[in-house]
Amino acid sequence: NIITIFFVILLTAGVIYPLIRMIMNSLIVQSSYEARGLNEEFGTHLKNGNFTLLYWPYLLFNKTTANYSSSYFWTPLYRSILMSLVACLISVGAGGIMAFLVTRTNIPFKKFISTVFIFPYIMPSWSLAIFWTDFFKVGTKTGGMGMLQAMTGIQAPSWLQTGFWPIAIVMGIHYPPFAYILIGG
Repeated sequence: NIITIFFVILLTAGVIYPLIRMIMNSLIVQSSYEARGLNEEFGTHLKNGNFTLLYWPYLLFNKTTANYSSSYFWTPLYRSILMSLVACLISVGAGGIMAFLVTRTNIPFKKFISTVFIFPYIMPSWSLAIFWTDFFKVGTKTGGMGMLQAMTGIQAPSWLQTGFWPIAIVMGIHYPPFAYILIGG
């Protein structure tokens, strides 16, 4: 019970309280400069510290600044959802296949495979990301080459080094143990 109370306090202090403060701050005018901008745009008479709901429509449906809502909210939201779906497909596919093979077939070395497959569970995802970056890095012959280029001379395309697909693949490689544990159970 003491551990539970400790973690509830830690969760509250580290996540819940900052989240509540962030929501509260989005409903209050923070400075006279912001009040002046909101007053000019929406024709209001707000002052520093006043309650307002104008930040939300400004973020979500801003028509005055070109592509503001799209650039700062809708596009990042779309990309985040797409990233999570692709990573989930990769990880649930790989974890589900391994769970099926380990629990429903007679493959040799089941215990070893099960133990090794759980390894990414204990590794932080940034270690896989650093490996990916170092493996596909493109450099000159004098230095800065990645492992693929150093071993084979093949230069990876830039979209394989950074961007949407490398992030999705690295996340998809990191999360199969979660799917394996859930599906295998």
